[in-house]
Amino acid sequence: MRKMILDDHGDTVAPFSYEGGAVRVVNGTLVAEDCQFTDNVGLYGGAVDVGVNGFARFERCVFVGNVAASQNADDKYKAGGAVRFDGGDGVITDCTFRANHGAEGAAVHVANGATVRFERTVFVDNEDPSSTGGGANHLRADDAGTRASLFDCAFTTTNAAKRGGEMYAGVGSTIELSPYTSALEAQSSGPGSFVTWTEPPPPSPPPPPSPPPP
Repeated sequence: MRKMILDDHGDTVAPFSYEGGAVRVVNGTLVAEDCQFTDNVGLYGGAVDVGVNGFARFERCVFVGNVAASQNADDKYKAGGAVRFDGGDGVITDCTFRANHGAEGAAVHVANGATVRFERTVFVDNEDPSSTGGGANHLRADDAGTRASLFDCAFTTTNAAKRGGEMYAGVGSTIELSPYTSALEAQSSGPGSFVTWTEPPPPSPPPPPSPPPP
């Protein structure tokens, strides 16, 4: 899809009750170019959820004000404020994530062995509202075999109380960084691996073909 605006999507009868407030990708492919995802709500992946055998490519897209949350007041905010990759892979190029909210990856959560590449992408003021202390947690990777690779990306948190821990790598996961600067290193946290991405990324691969209809 191209030049589309998806805003205020979610379950209006029972808010925050399903995965991917605007789009869910399972056993298929999503390509979004020059699109805007605004104020969507979902249980996991406030705007988009990419499940097992799914693939998503976002180019020049903007994600603003999306929320991953449940109706449980004691455990309200969930993973992937804007996008969750739960076993599905992806490429995110020249995108902006601003003011999205979620507990595990306020902007993006990568998990369940997914591989996601970020190129020239900016994260601004995404945060976990349930957290009272530091750690904006814009991007989070979890689970063995999960890999998030970042090339020429930037993180900005204007709320001083939330600064630090902009990226989190859980046990068994890896976040690759290029360039690997002291500033980016200071923004990382978690028991997973943060490593240097030693080579510039190759051209983004084409998405895999969608499976034939049943």
